[in-house]
Amino acid sequence: MSKALRLGMVGALMAGLLALPTAAAADDDRARRVGTCSSGAKYRMTLIEVDDDRYNDDVDRVRVKFRLNSEKADRQWRVGVRKNGNRVFVVHPTTGPRGNFVVNRAIRGDDDDYIRVRAVGPRGQTCVRGFRIDPDD
Repeated sequence: MSKALRLGMVGALMAGLLALPTAAAADDDRARRVGTCSSGAKYRMTLIEVDDDRYNDDVDRVRVKFRLNSEKADRQWRVGVRKNGNRVFVVHPTTGPRGNFVVNRAIRGDDDDYIRVRAVGPRGQTCVRGFRIDPDD
């Protein structure tokens, strides 16, 4: 193996190793949890720290995405979101033809705030999940 080829391979390996911490750091501003609710509905909850210039203030924001699939169409749910125990908002989405819905809203908050979502569907079907983006804080 020629010296130039060995140097090229070492350089490519080092560049790949240096890129790993950058890719991991990009995920520090988001967290995702999945699970099963009562009666078999499935959910996916994602928290994303928002760094958006369209807001003309210095307030930190967290985007809350809550997806639910109950596989039952045209059912109304009540979804409440709390931050550190205080109610932030409540919505009443209806499942679509495939039995799913998405709640997607930015709220004031930081990565160390505890965000909790509670979804209650027909006949008491319930999903509850809460966590922080940065669990170390």
